[in-house]
Amino acid sequence: AQKTFAEASTEYPVNPNVETSAILKAWGTFKKKDINLSKLGENKKRATQIFNDVGWK
Repeated sequence: AQKTFAEASTEYPVNPNVETSAILKAWGTFKKKDINLSKLGENKKRATQIFNDVGWK
């Protein structure tokens, strides 16, 4: 299932045992970035306000 999903969505598979699609292989190796997940929502309220102000849908 992971292989099918990764190929259909052109995403790197989460499972390291699943082969990466040919398209992604052509882009090079995946570069993992350490992200503090607790920081992701800090600007959500402001971002939503900006989207509303400019009429983005």
